[in-house]
Amino acid sequence: MRPKPRYRHSAVVYQDTIFIFGGVDTQQQRFNDIFSFETEQRKWSEVETHGLPPKERTFHKAVIFNNVMYIVGGFDGSRLNDLYHIALPGSLEDDELA
Repeated sequence: MRPKPRYRHSAVVYQDTIFIFGGVDTQQQRFNDIFSFETEQRKWSEVETHGLPPKERTFHKAVIFNNVMYIVGGFDGSRLNDLYHIALPGSLEDDELA
């Protein structure tokens, strides 16, 4: 499954995989989904998460540290000042969203 076209999303690279989160489409629908793109297999997949997901957002930041993807702040119609983390495959934590 491919993600819907979007912009103002975040993208981070972990090993041979690109992860994208959030963004907005041309009809101004914001997203809070996460997709991975495996560069060697050229394959998209939706990432299954557990727990309370982040709100739909744009203008946020994302980074990977110690095999965990962090999503910080952004805009959902108002400014957001929050932090979420997603354990990526191969991390020491279970795949979870907190």
